Amino acid sequence: MEAEPVRSARGRGVPGASRAPSEHVELWVAELEGEVVAGALCFYARRHAVYWHGAALKRARAARPMNLLIDNLLIDEVLRDACARDELRWFDFNPSGPLAGVRAFKQHFGARSIACPTVRRESLMVRVAHGSKRCAERVLRRSR
Repeated sequence: MEAEPVRSARGRGVPGASRAPSEHVELWVAELEGEVVAGALCFYARRHAVYWHGAALKRARAARPMNLLIDNLLIDEVLRDACARDELRWFDFNPSGPLAGVRAFKQHFGARSIACPTVRRESLMVRVAHGSKRCAERVLRRSR
């Protein structure tokens, strides 16, 4: 079983892909025996393209559709599509977190880390819970 080539789903008969056609959103899909088994959602802003999220059906994992999707998607289709949009200046792979393998995969394409500000907003209840946890941890350390 081999996954078929990656393609844009916009206007191609993929359910939901053509509800709100926009040049700012693209759903890329991989098919296996005629069934969509993996997809990746990309957003395009004025000068910025971002790979937002990807997923694959569990039953199709033996055919490794996400690997095919990611390889073809990033190497061929999405990057080529992004380059064809003259106004785009960078392609954002999104954060890798502490995952060294993901970071290495992205660096394979020439990606580099760029520090950026983040905004985090927590409710009062979450702040109280975090504070209580830290307090309990200090008490436990002292009691040892």
